[in-house]
Order: sequence, then structure tokens, then C-alpha cells
Amino acid sequence: MIIAVLSCKAHLEREESQRATWAKDYPVLWYKDYPDHLPDKPLLPKLQAMLRSKYVREADYVFKADTDAYIALDRLLAEYHSIKASGYDYVGQPRLDFESLYAYGGPGFWLSWKALCILANAADPTDHDWDDRWVGDVMYDRGIPLMADHRYSIYTPCLRDNYIITQHLTGNKPFEPEMMYEAHRRYLG
Repeated sequence: MIIAVLSCKAHLEREESQRATWAKDYPVLWYKDYPDHLPDKPLLPKLQAMLRSKYVREADYVFKADTDAYIALDRLLAEYHSIKASGYDYVGQPRLDFESLYAYGGPGFWLSWKALCILANAADPTDHDWDDRWVGDVMYDRGIPLMADHRYSIYTPCLRDNYIITQHLTGNKPFEPEMMYEAHRRYLG
């Protein structure tokens, strides 16, 4: 299993805050091996390049997250075993938008090896605006349904007394590094 985070030079503070909190004791692939800024679709080519990378293609499952996601790592690792046993190919917080159902990218989503291969070989995603929507559309076109799981949250924090696995910290405000540290303190109790 790989946790893969799309990153860039502009997100180094975010990446550092993740490394200092939830990712401190687990190897995470921060994927930066693609130009940082393409004017109108900065994440799509980077996502597809990441999906084609040797490291990702060797995984049986990848959890793709953003640099502003806080992850309750112990819960995510436990969930990996559950998802693997179930055989689901695409799991995350559902979003219905533009008549398309897909997993929100902010809090992250799971992709099986089968889904990774499909996405890595899919047509160039330049006709989409968002990487998470492109993933959902490709999965839908190939008959792979989204397994909806609301524990990958946009707004609800990861706390010891709830069931949330990840939280997208910038769902409604700009990122500040302290947000990651605060989320970590809250999760640790």
C-alpha cells in the first residue's frame, strides 16, 4: 500500500507539516516529478504521471491525498486491510457535481491496482478541470462504482472519539501550517 500525495514547490510548507505530524512514522510518496504549474489544469497531468510511475504501479492499493489533508494514519492503515479484503476498486467521500459522481480529492480516496492501471492508461485528462472528477468519470466509464465512505471528511475533524479517517483542512479557508499541527493535537487527544 502506498500513500501518495500530489505536491509542488508552492506546497512545501504543507508537505513539511504533514511530515511532522501524521506522516512522521510512515513512508509517504510526495509526488513532485512533473512541472508545478500548467496554467489551467495544474493537477491533472501530474496525477496521471504519478499513476504511471514505477512506485505506484507496483502497489496493490494507493491512497491518493492532497497536501492539505490530515490523515489519522492508524485508522487509514487499518482500513487498507478492510478495503483489500472487500475487493473495492474505488473508495472515498462521494460528491455529486455536474451530473457526475466521484470521490472528493481533498480528503483523499483509495484506488486498487486495477483502477490504477485503468487510470494510467486512460486518455489524456486535459478535457477535465479537476483531478478527482476525472478519476470518477474514468471509473464510471469503465463500470467501476465508487464505494461511498463518509469517513473521508471535508469538514469533520479526526478525533479519538469519532470514526473519521481523514479531513480536508482547507474545505472552507486558506491553508496555514498550524492547521495541520492543530488537527494532529486534536486527534491525539
